[in-house]
Amino acid sequence: MRIEPLAASSHLHTTSSGLPVVYDAEALETYFSTPDGAEALTGRLGKLARVTSGLGVRVGTTFLALLAGLAPPSVGPTALEDALAASPVREAFEELGPTFVKFGQALGSRPDLAGERLALQLRALQAEMAPFATADARAVIQAEFGEVAAAPLLRALPATPAAAASIGQVYKVQLPRGRRSLRRGLRRPPPQTLAVKVLRPDARAAVAADAVLARRAAGALESLRVPGGRRLVRPALVAAVDEFFCRLFEEMDYEREAENIAEFNAVYGRRTEARRQLGRGGEIVLPVAYSPWCGERVIAMSWVDGSPLVPPDRRAGGGADDLPAALAARLAGRVALSPARAEEVAPPPSPLDALPWVRPRPALGYIDFGLVSHVPVQVREGLVCAVAQLLFARDTAKVASLFGELMLLPPAKLDEPATRAALEAALARAASKLLDYPPGAALPEIRFDALVGEVAAIAPAFEFELPPYFLNNARALASLEGLARAADPTFSIVESIYPFALTTILAGDASPLMRRTLDDLATDPATGRVSVRKLRSLVDQLAALSRKPRLAVTLDVVRTRGGRRVIRRLARQALRGRGSAKT
Repeated sequence: MRIEPLAASSHLHTTSSGLPVVYDAEALETYFSTPDGAEALTGRLGKLARVTSGLGVRVGTTFLALLAGLAPPSVGPTALEDALAASPVREAFEELGPTFVKFGQALGSRPDLAGERLALQLRALQAEMAPFATADARAVIQAEFGEVAAAPLLRALPATPAAAASIGQVYKVQLPRGRRSLRRGLRRPPPQTLAVKVLRPDARAAVAADAVLARRAAGALESLRVPGGRRLVRPALVAAVDEFFCRLFEEMDYEREAENIAEFNAVYGRRTEARRQLGRGGEIVLPVAYSPWCGERVIAMSWVDGSPLVPPDRRAGGGADDLPAALAARLAGRVALSPARAEEVAPPPSPLDALPWVRPRPALGYIDFGLVSHVPVQVREGLVCAVAQLLFARDTAKVASLFGELMLLPPAKLDEPATRAALEAALARAASKLLDYPPGAALPEIRFDALVGEVAAIAPAFEFELPPYFLNNARALASLEGLARAADPTFSIVESIYPFALTTILAGDASPLMRRTLDDLATDPATGRVSVRKLRSLVDQLAALSRKPRLAVTLDVVRTRGGRRVIRRLARQALRGRGSAKT
């Protein structure tokens, strides 16, 4: 498996300390090879040893007792899990900084790996972090913008932050109205209420040191060989480390985040075509960055009032009152497959794709733009077609044929008969485990995180080339599904995306790939003719998912460009008398 590097930012540079703003493994090695860098790395190692050794005493003692057979009969196979859960793991991760907090947050969402008790402890990292001193935040703001430009912001900065996270903390800044001094030294007046995010003073240095240490450890593990010369550890650990820290460095680059906010607004802001296409069942709320107070370590944007999709005190429950949370997650799933740039807006989907009306309508607010991915048109089309081929046609061979469009395998490698056959077999095995069709169900019960896990499991065997956005979006969709399932245990992000995929194929008939996929979905492979049975199944599924009458769905399909083309084929087929079109 090879992970492609992130494209360089337009403002690639180093900090005043010499650390790169954008992840660069060679530049980091060079920095930590200097006397100052080596001293900082030694200090980081000392902190890691101090914190983990204290944490490991309890767990290590339990492990040795089990190993030596000295544990009392009451200590069962879950002793290690219990010891970890009873240890201050969350506090240790928080003390060690952003790298470990991110790892802890990931473990907190996987009780199947960490155990229920430990996962519950680590989930607190997603909402509760100790803030750093506001005096330090004020110093960062003044150093970033200078005394004159920072003065209005510093006068209004509250004494305590509204929220604190692993990388930075946010202040809710209420600016006074109509004061001339507020505009002094500024190009334009700011919004009345701002969210001002300040990077933790030690975050970049800690993450940079962790990146070097993790990369060296990964390289050492990859170099291990078994007798015969084969690698002992098959996964591409160095590439995985690079991908993880590439994303973490990107989150710490607030100048880039400001650019992401502007670009996101250009596509999904008010009165944009892409926003209209997302349907009438929900609303997207976006902040606007205030550029005079956006820099490398500080970003200011308009404040967005709202509440979490699933409040922290209800994450273990859920119910009918949380339906808007599930609908908001469904809306976010559509954004992941929608145009990445303003010039890439596709033809509008048909009315059958609209989200159901709910009062009040769910409004999904985006407030963190540290990781915004640009997905090429061919990849988005490939994803849409793969969803339809997998869930409607249940054709894993067709899904395998799309790995070129998905940019996971080079076309030349995909054309190799042995590789193609092995990939089809691997996908068929994965589908047999994942696609569980309950009696009478049109769609299988499938978890998106399980789907991602199966793809990750077969990736090393075929040396997939994973673009940066692939893992970003996979993690984001899996997290959305987890949030929504806390509100609605029956929620499935795959099921939510599926009708959007089908109607996008029907509307996007100008694309050769979309046309080819629609023909595959509508045609009987045995006869090469349009299949009435398949068309009826398509209408039935869309009617069930959109909760509309079959007649209304049929009319909606006929109104689409692709639907009209298929109907014309069916009519010509009947007129030519090539036998019954019903198969």
